[in-house]
Amino acid sequence: MDTHEIVDITENRRLTYAFLSHVYAREVTQEFLNKLLSVYQKSDGSDETSTLNIVADGLKGSDLAKVEEELAVDYCGLFLMGEKSIPPYESAQLSPDGSLANYVRDEIIAEYRKEGLNKIEGFTEPEDHIAIEFEFMSLLCQKTIDSIKANDMEKAFSYLQKQKSFFDNHLNKWIPDFCSKIENMTETDFYKGMARFTQEYLDVERETLDDLLSFTKTEPKQTRKS
Repeated sequence: MDTHEIVDITENRRLTYAFLSHVYAREVTQEFLNKLLSVYQKSDGSDETSTLNIVADGLKGSDLAKVEEELAVDYCGLFLMGEKSIPPYESAQLSPDGSLANYVRDEIIAEYRKEGLNKIEGFTEPEDHIAIEFEFMSLLCQKTIDSIKANDMEKAFSYLQKQKSFFDNHLNKWIPDFCSKIENMTETDFYKGMARFTQEYLDVERETLDDLLSFTKTEPKQTRKS
């Protein structure tokens, strides 16, 4: 693995975290569904067995305006005000009584502020919302890329360490169980597929971070220019 590969891998990770943030931040639109179809439908020659290909295949030929309405209802029931809703907040998922814990949010806010992350524009949910945690990881990926391009492998390594720490101390502590609940509660194949994809991605991400850290730790502090 060379630094070009690290940049490519980290850029793909950045895009995936941004994608997941979008999925959980709010109800999806027809525009989002069309983009999903254009990238992941089976006819594009990509891996037909991947979860996102399967989700996109299920959308093919559908009335996307109607699908948008159905998914809005499901999103609301799952995450907002349903009788059996699943709060998309780390503190609520880790709390025995499902309540929001200020100390968890305070800890996360402190991490965000260190890196200059503000809330997603127009997004008023608490800071430990799954969408903001994914957005934070996307930001750290971008900072890793910027550090490598600036020939600063020491800083890149520190950003990868921050990603590993946030992954272990936050994402991986609650999101897998949260996604299992979604799969059991959702009324739509779309959110069932997105929950499954999220779980699969986090499983891969654990190993990816270890590999990237292992490589960058042994690299010189300044990268050789090609």
